[in-house]
Amino acid sequence: MELPDYWKRRVKKLTYAYQPIVNIHTGRTFGLEALLRNWEDAEFDSIAEIFQKAYEEKVLFPLEKALRQKALTDFSMIRKKWTDEAPGSGKIKLFLNIDNRAMEMPDYMSGGTELLLDDSHLTSQDLVLEISEKHEFSSFGTMNKVLDSYKGRGFGIAIDDFGSGYSGLQLLYHSEPHIIKIDRFFIDNIDSDPKKYFFIASVVKMANLMGISVVAEGVETESEYYACRNIGCDYIQGFFVCHPKLSLDELRPRYADISELAAREKRDHLSDVALLDERILKEPAVKMDVSAHSILELLKKGGRDNHFPVVDARGEPLGILDQDKLRQFLYSPYGISIFQHKMSTEGLSSFLLPVPQAEITTPIERILGIQSLRREKIGIIITQEKDYLGFLPSGILLQLLSEKQLSLALDKNPLSHLPGNSSIHRFIGEILETNTHPRALVYFDFNNFKPFNDCYGFRQGDRVIMLFADLLKEAHIPRKDFVGHLGGDDFFCSAQVQRGERETFLEAVRELQTCFTGDVLSFYTAEDRGKGCIESRDRQGNSGCFPLLSVSAAVLFLEGNSRPYFEELSTQLADLKKKAKAAEGFIAWGSAVASQ
Repeated sequence: MELPDYWKRRVKKLTYAYQPIVNIHTGRTFGLEALLRNWEDAEFDSIAEIFQKAYEEKVLFPLEKALRQKALTDFSMIRKKWTDEAPGSGKIKLFLNIDNRAMEMPDYMSGGTELLLDDSHLTSQDLVLEISEKHEFSSFGTMNKVLDSYKGRGFGIAIDDFGSGYSGLQLLYHSEPHIIKIDRFFIDNIDSDPKKYFFIASVVKMANLMGISVVAEGVETESEYYACRNIGCDYIQGFFVCHPKLSLDELRPRYADISELAAREKRDHLSDVALLDERILKEPAVKMDVSAHSILELLKKGGRDNHFPVVDARGEPLGILDQDKLRQFLYSPYGISIFQHKMSTEGLSSFLLPVPQAEITTPIERILGIQSLRREKIGIIITQEKDYLGFLPSGILLQLLSEKQLSLALDKNPLSHLPGNSSIHRFIGEILETNTHPRALVYFDFNNFKPFNDCYGFRQGDRVIMLFADLLKEAHIPRKDFVGHLGGDDFFCSAQVQRGERETFLEAVRELQTCFTGDVLSFYTAEDRGKGCIESRDRQGNSGCFPLLSVSAAVLFLEGNSRPYFEELSTQLADLKKKAKAAEGFIAWGSAVASQ
């Protein structure tokens, strides 16, 4: 079905702005989201009205096809420009919103997007389709069929505005996306809202378990950026990085402000110094020789919740202003006159309330211990090399301890107790930035894990995951320096490997694969072991006999002076993972190639 002429005229007036989605650790542009603009000139009141009218007039599917063509044409130009200017920087993805109701249109058919991609010299791997929670699906069965078709053809699937709609967890469960994008509502002030922080931390933890990447949408401040990074989000999008741009020339393959923020804090993201520095109240201190008039003005402007740290002439803290004592004094008969006299003779010493002090390098648990020993739990003055730095109220101190404990829990996969997705990404990012040793990066992935889970249950599946985690930790792999669990049945390993040691290293990997294949047999019944396969169904519901569990290994060798971009490395590893699945012995290897 073609669009009616009056719809074609309107579509001509519609344009797209593009907003970057960047790696939270490196600032590299991972993708660009296409956002509709100029709907007023097309005689619509809003973007929502465009799709609602198209839905009511049953032209939603051809409308989406026409709009998709516009975005692909723009994206193709951006890709070519960036690739010409800096080879490798064009390895980005286009994020396109799709209205899930289009799948229910009578004229809906699959395959049309590939034709559009061919015309734009793009492939399905370049496109991420964003489905939204804003409209309920009439049938998850229909949705599964369509999304499985998209995923089978190589398209990325993302859930947009996660947490804002009708059935977030159901949609996550049924769609099995590659990416979820956290709605702006949960990102707004996440740095100061413990409920939001805990909620999103739980979502990220769940996503990591499922091997799903997380984009924080609508990041607008540096504090929100740090909170999202500490929680473990993989990518960010929002005004803090870049506003949507109508001009393609204003988009950048890398956002230096983000990479500089990451470089500024080389300490581990769980560092107590970093947590304290983000949350202490850096209020100006009051000097001991301040005038009585200044104190009275200070009390007049400040509220009951304000703390006024007092420092000596060298800037070293002495305590905080005891406001209760001071106000009682001032409200007494002739109080102001007597106060002015005392200030002229004794200064602030009579109105000081001693509070604990701690250096910013002190562990949070020790600071809490110091605070717990005091009867008045007001807070603690934080110093840096004895100079006043800021004040930490007791309420924020308890929040910090909770955040640290949560971050520690998030940093490890709860099933295998290995470092998770965020830690692995940081490790790889540090390697790419400071790499001086030849090494090997290995991604492990189970073969036929879904049929096993369907037949034997998820509890047995978890035991298989724990079996491989133990084997990987104990494996005799030369100079192994990092082992991680990406989530689900995906694992990661790194080792320093010289060029002449590569074959020995590959043999060690093969030995690990053999150990797993042998040990996992004990999880099967004698009948299934005898047959060498199990009866189950694939994702399309087709019955078959599936081979017993094994593990594939994709090995990427990295030279000591190699500097590929993170996205380049991911692309090369993804290619090797596909080859490993199809290779004899389920292992494939290659050398990392940098575009520059």
